Amino acid sequence: MLKPGLIFLSLLIPPCCMLAQSNNSPVFTIPDSTSVTGKIEGYSINQEVQFIHYYVYDITGRQQKFTAPIQKNGKFSFRFLQQFEGDYGLQYGANNIKAYAQPGEKIEIEIDNNVADKVFHFPGAFKITGNSAVISRHILQFLALYLPKMDERGLDIKLTVDEFMDLQHQNLQHDLGLLDTYNNKNETPEKFRNWAKNWLTYKAACLILIKPFLGKAKASMTDSQMVSYLKNIEIANEKALDNASYYEFLSRFVGNLQMITTTNTVYHPREAPQESTHAITQALQTIDLYLPGLLREIAYYNNYSFNAYSEAATYKLEGIWNKFDTVINNNFIQLALETKRSSSLRTFTPYNIIERINKLRVDPLLKKNLVSLLEKEKGRYIYIDFWGSWCAPCMSEMPYYKAFIDELKDQPVTFLFLAVETTDKDIQKTQEKHAIPGTFISLNKNDTDIANEVFGFNGYPSHFFIDPAGNLVTKRLMGINNKKEAVDHIKWLMR
Repeated sequence: MLKPGLIFLSLLIPPCCMLAQSNNSPVFTIPDSTSVTGKIEGYSINQEVQFIHYYVYDITGRQQKFTAPIQKNGKFSFRFLQQFEGDYGLQYGANNIKAYAQPGEKIEIEIDNNVADKVFHFPGAFKITGNSAVISRHILQFLALYLPKMDERGLDIKLTVDEFMDLQHQNLQHDLGLLDTYNNKNETPEKFRNWAKNWLTYKAACLILIKPFLGKAKASMTDSQMVSYLKNIEIANEKALDNASYYEFLSRFVGNLQMITTTNTVYHPREAPQESTHAITQALQTIDLYLPGLLREIAYYNNYSFNAYSEAATYKLEGIWNKFDTVINNNFIQLALETKRSSSLRTFTPYNIIERINKLRVDPLLKKNLVSLLEKEKGRYIYIDFWGSWCAPCMSEMPYYKAFIDELKDQPVTFLFLAVETTDKDIQKTQEKHAIPGTFISLNKNDTDIANEVFGFNGYPSHFFIDPAGNLVTKRLMGINNKKEAVDHIKWLMR
């Protein structure tokens, strides 16, 4: 689960994209890195915010968060591989913004600290220059008008599925009308108009795809029923391939198809072979009904990524590898598929976490807390749970921890529960309620930023295991709701 400030950001900033034209067919390209330099006017080294965060995405819609330190004079710089022309995310203070970039573009950003650190999404706080600056300026201005209206709506979870769907379509028509008004009042370029229309459309489509699966997925849901909720929103829309939110939509669409073909017995006839990959094969066949050509290839890659969630799961996919390999012909997606396959099957390479922290180019005082905490436990194994009281999946794990830790009480393992954006009162309440025999510590904003960077995560809960030498030995711990498997996994790591 994402932190509160990032839950909305995950909807606000879907995956970015670039298309080049070759033989009248859109193909992906591998670009140069985009460079960003900037300065925060009025910045003080004594203020709480000491990092700029930026976000890029892959074609599965997965968010990658990176951190750049702010120098004493307020300057910052970073480079990123903007694999696709489109939007990227930037976070400073109270502001989570979207801007637009082309691969290889040189961008300069000036931030007014007096405004940006206090007012959410105020376009006047950011001045952006570069080849795509006009598009970025209109994105900032339009979203500054649009987002407050969206905040007023909220999400009424008490609505029935049909009521919720009707409301989302009504909201979409209203939002497109708002966009028309904005375009009529401003000299907006066609690229912005297309981008904004598709962003609104597929942002709404993502909400529509989420609702039926909130809580326990309906075992009776079919693909045709899910598609009916979209009404006139196009599933296969190559004209939207230059828009970020469409990639998030495809990812959610493919994920939902996999859940449907897994849980609904109508996709499992009695004569079908009882193999663990049967539901995946069914999902791929269902994808074929809705997505042609390059869109189908993107969807197949999404499905592979959805199912290759662990080394063991990836080994199962080897039996149907040809189903993916024969469909995916685009060079870019082929490379992404092979990379995903090899990385999922490859054993994790440990690295020393304290050395990684010390190599960060930030003020040593900012690194002191985490380094001190980990050095104190050197010589023992360390199990770390990054959690927050606001995080439902985090809290759902807490009742299992006492029994899990009791099973390992004779082992040289320290259990650290590092709380993010959680009050001391809530931390104490959680530990006492579940009688968890571990060490609970509150992280401040800078501690969290550094941990996100060196451990490589931004979702919660996240679990890590460190050996007595201080090496991070895995980023894929078993969930503790199955105590035996979780305990066996820890003992295997300590072998």
